[in-house]
Amino acid sequence: MKLVELGKFIFTYLLTFMSLLTLGQDTTMVKDYGVCDESGYCIPKIPGIRKSRGVSFNYLNSLSYDISSQNEDSTYQGKINRDRRYTIKLKIPVINEDHMKFVVGLKYAEEEFKFKTFDEGFAFHSALNQKPLRRFGITGYLINPFKSNRFLVSRANFRLSGDFDNGNPEDYLRISASSLYGIRSSYNSTWGIGITYSYSFGRQLIFPILAYAKKYNKYWSLETLIPVNLSLRFNASKKDAFEFLTRVSGDSYNIQFDDYNPDNLFLQSSDLFSGLTYERNVFSILWMSVGGGYRYNYSFDLFRENNFNQRSDPEFSNDVQSSWFVDVGVFLVAPDKWIK
Repeated sequence: MKLVELGKFIFTYLLTFMSLLTLGQDTTMVKDYGVCDESGYCIPKIPGIRKSRGVSFNYLNSLSYDISSQNEDSTYQGKINRDRRYTIKLKIPVINEDHMKFVVGLKYAEEEFKFKTFDEGFAFHSALNQKPLRRFGITGYLINPFKSNRFLVSRANFRLSGDFDNGNPEDYLRISASSLYGIRSSYNSTWGIGITYSYSFGRQLIFPILAYAKKYNKYWSLETLIPVNLSLRFNASKKDAFEFLTRVSGDSYNIQFDDYNPDNLFLQSSDLFSGLTYERNVFSILWMSVGGGYRYNYSFDLFRENNFNQRSDPEFSNDVQSSWFVDVGVFLVAPDKWIK
């Protein structure tokens, strides 16, 4: 079965399944349990798990690691001494009604590579050493609570990904989208099933997602979005929290070359980050975080085309050594009185 046909099958199956879930649903949830608001609409978010971030800045540094690049003819060795990632996010609430909530998000991310040793005659290593990989995009988040314990979450993202050098703007454009049908099964738990089209694993994929969140007590909580995210959180106090997080991060970047044919290639990059983070409330709505862990590289290969329904052999395949990382961040959270 071709990938497109498989995607259509999964999408149709999930829509049918989610429609069946709505049959016979109880629209008279008891408001005292906090599952619904005073108007009877579902409250999707479980209080006390993770605060919504309005503005955030994060710096992540992967420690030195080796990279080996191969094609049919040659192998090139290099050592990356510094791999720095800067990320700035801003979320702006546009609509905050009982029956609908809409948020616009802006994001700028930059990853900078600095080699300790590499073959200067190899165009890819030279390009990475000279030009950072950038992402700039806008995301729309739409939450539709129903008059029951059910809700629908949809997300669409449009961004530019690459070295932002010369080239066709269409080669930099990336689109991701997802939709999830959720059930607030109790005051302390929620789950949902949906589908996503994304570049989390480096290339365009359509795959099902399963979300689950559970608050066990005032200290411990769990959030997961299978297969891309898992978070186990310990709230030591109102001002201190520890979080064990495992997440997949990836994209497809357009890279321009000055002395290589073709003059542009697509880098399909994907990493698995697993680590521990400590968060501290500095004052009022300002928080800071510091953490570290281990990064495992899943994909870092170069392709001539950025195709969805066709898989070709890479122009260059890269063997990237896994490494440790450290990250720090500051962020502003939404005041409790703004959250409904």
